[in-house]
Amino acid sequence: MTRKIISLGMLIGCILILVGCGQKQPQTKIPKADADHLTITTQYHKNKQNIELLHNFLKDSMVQKAGIYTNFNNNQKKSDNATGHDMLSESSGLWLEYLAQTHQNKAFREFYKNTKKYFDQGRQFSYRIDGKTKKKSDVNATLDDLRIIRALQIYAQNNNSKKYRHEAAERFAMLQTTSIQKARVLNFYDVRTKKELVTKVL
Repeated sequence: MTRKIISLGMLIGCILILVGCGQKQPQTKIPKADADHLTITTQYHKNKQNIELLHNFLKDSMVQKAGIYTNFNNNQKKSDNATGHDMLSESSGLWLEYLAQTHQNKAFREFYKNTKKYFDQGRQFSYRIDGKTKKKSDVNATLDDLRIIRALQIYAQNNNSKKYRHEAAERFAMLQTTSIQKARVLNFYDVRTKKELVTKVL
């Protein structure tokens, strides 16, 4: 009987070790303090006419369902640089920050939903969508991910939203599993190779 108990204990121990060797699940910790320091004083309220003209141009000509065109003209070239109607998570993050700061809440929620739909790679956001093929890059740009997370936190702070505070915390927890390694923030992480990309990406 004792042998059976010991054998059973060893079997359970082996199973636990094997499970522990799988992909680490992120732990989401939601900060208790508010994030008022993230919501900055902007100049959006000044020079309203120019701001409105710029807003209308971006909204009518550049902002698409999937993101924001890199260039107004669709002069797509074979290049490592984003050109033509390529879309970058950087631009989406900046637009989300603008929508959150200016309390365009419905537009923020809709645009973030589409940002997730088109750029999401599970634990991070792709840094670029090809304008021609609509293919997502396998690589993120960690700074751009952090900008999107900051926009979520600004929205949560301005609207006292538990849902978006949790979303921001969850996105950060997931990002830590890919782009923060050994107390070092990686510039780029490739989800296909599961390695840091050390070459320069533009």
